[in-house]
Amino acid sequence: ALRPYLKRPPPVWVAAMGPRMLEVTGRYADGWLPHTMSPDRYADALARVRAAATAAGRDPATITPGLVMTGLFDSSHESCHAALESPAMRLAALVIDSAVWRDAGGVHPFGESFGGILHFLPTRYAPDDVRAAMEKVPWDVVHALFPHGTAEEMAAQVRAYERAGLRHVVFSNITAISKPQKAITSFTALARCARLLRRGAPA
Repeated sequence: ALRPYLKRPPPVWVAAMGPRMLEVTGRYADGWLPHTMSPDRYADALARVRAAATAAGRDPATITPGLVMTGLFDSSHESCHAALESPAMRLAALVIDSAVWRDAGGVHPFGESFGGILHFLPTRYAPDDVRAAMEKVPWDVVHALFPHGTAEEMAAQVRAYERAGLRHVVFSNITAISKPQKAITSFTALARCARLLRRGAPA
């Protein structure tokens, strides 16, 4: 086998949030990168990662807590609300697992044990079944599932995760999936959000 190019092998990041994978993260990973969930759920899951690290004889501080924040950015909150009303956002909500749905106050159309993207195999769902499930996605759930807002509002949401232990955020800007004409303004808002976070602007 080839030797590592650098003195250490590349860091291993685990992108998962189930109980078994949280333990695996604590035992072996250098970083943790789950998808968007509530700050309270994030803090609880991170505590499990750190407990698993301690049990394995590792320093929990060596594991970088990250987050993929899938959300919508724009110059106004109202514009983000308009984007959230798209059928594309209801479809996106269907591939989020049922536990996160419960945190958002909803019951997943595919059942209480639905595991999100891991369980969503498109070939197993007829198009009419998917459309019917989309009709069962409430506005309140879509609003709660996807962080959204102006640069300042999104920076404040990141700060809430920082208070829960977050140290590294990856933004997934899905505004243009719903509103293609908003691609430029949404990424402009994202860039401003990133600058605010780098400057350490308070929430």
